[in-house]
Amino acid sequence: MAFRLSYWLFLISSAAAAATGPYVRVEFELGSLSNANGLLQSGSKCSILGKSCSQKLTGYIDTNPSARGWPGSKPVDSWPQIISDKDNNIAIKKVISGDFCSGAYKEGILRIHVVDTGMKDRLIEDFECRSGITVANSESRASWSPEQTCEAKYNGKNNRLTFRVRAYAVPLDSCGLPPSRPKG
Repeated sequence: MAFRLSYWLFLISSAAAAATGPYVRVEFELGSLSNANGLLQSGSKCSILGKSCSQKLTGYIDTNPSARGWPGSKPVDSWPQIISDKDNNIAIKKVISGDFCSGAYKEGILRIHVVDTGMKDRLIEDFECRSGITVANSESRASWSPEQTCEAKYNGKNNRLTFRVRAYAVPLDSCGLPPSRPKG
């Protein structure tokens, strides 16, 4: 009986260690944003004259596992711009990465704030995209997830943001540094 209990505790602790290693890089590849009817969060049209919103996306990966409510661990006005385009459907194709350099990795949350910049910034949507807990041993072994949809906070029937994600272990001396990418 004691052997069986020890065996199960070993399996549980091994699985937890593999999924929650101390140095993890999470990468989100944003696919596309669709604001099908060109609507603001309030439900009104972005533009009376045109058909398209002037959409600006800002965001960051929340690496603070204790900050769960919106907007997470950083105020919205401090988030970097990801893309800006005068179109209701935007092909983004950008990778955003964040490192977990302390504490146990549970998941990364990519938080995206979308505004119409027409006459003044007016809210279109807030999104949360979740990474999950699977962590590869290295970048070369990390595969991208199938395409997923972020959770829309207001108008999920109209607004859609797609992404893929992967997470992998990084050495301590690389944690918190920008990932090295080939120029191209």
